[in-house]
Amino acid sequence: MIFVSTMIYALGKILGFEAAVSQFHWQLKNPGPSSLPAVRAIARLKELDDVQLMVDPACTSIAKARSRAFYAAAMSTADVWVSIDDDSEATADTLDLMLKAARSGGDLVLAPCRLRGQERINVALYTIEAERELLDGARLVRAHAGGLSIAALGRRAMNTLAAAYSPDLSFTDHDGVERLALFAEEIIGGRWFGEDVSFCARVTAAGLVIEALATGVTSHDGQGLLLNEIRTLPGLEAIGVATDFRRELCRLKPYTAPAVRDASAAELLIHSELDSAR
Repeated sequence: MIFVSTMIYALGKILGFEAAVSQFHWQLKNPGPSSLPAVRAIARLKELDDVQLMVDPACTSIAKARSRAFYAAAMSTADVWVSIDDDSEATADTLDLMLKAARSGGDLVLAPCRLRGQERINVALYTIEAERELLDGARLVRAHAGGLSIAALGRRAMNTLAAAYSPDLSFTDHDGVERLALFAEEIIGGRWFGEDVSFCARVTAAGLVIEALATGVTSHDGQGLLLNEIRTLPGLEAIGVATDFRRELCRLKPYTAPAVRDASAAELLIHSELDSAR
């Protein structure tokens, strides 16, 4: 079984929380070109296996929403957790490959996507060479860190993370349930690490491996990406983290393509936000 989580707070803000969830489930029963991208992806996942779904229409704290989703997935009987953003999707074949990778020894498997409005992917790679291939030939490349626009976490990885960070990252949530703040954002050495990168740092610090799928097709905010082309595109830069990421930072540099290195992903996003504000 697959545990799938997604956040639809943008739709929740427009329709109200209950109406947004109702609309989401209506779309899931009637997926089509006008549906949310995540709806189309989840409909494809339902063709591959039984799905237990968690839809969050309200939480604008992404770190808290993702941490809650991890807890729900870890408490479920699913053997893999798929996290997908509402504006992201992948083809059925790509999703199938991601599931197979997570179920065949993978820990955290990322399906890279384009960053919004950029010729840059949301993953930092160690290398451009495949380090693992599935039986059908699908390629997987070791990654430093990346966004969880589309990602799968295997059961072994969920159990390992729960054991590694309890009770250090335990917190009592608003409903009185104790959960792990695995996506809590970190400020280390004067640099602010977002929830995805902070989580990836915890994954590697727990001795787990992050892989990027290099076969398939994804889409983020309408921008398609052929995953066999990720070696030609720059990724996230300067976000390498040592094993003990609380003490040492950026000891390992991820691979990035030689072009478009004049600004970090964070700087480009800030620039985009400033442009939008005008």
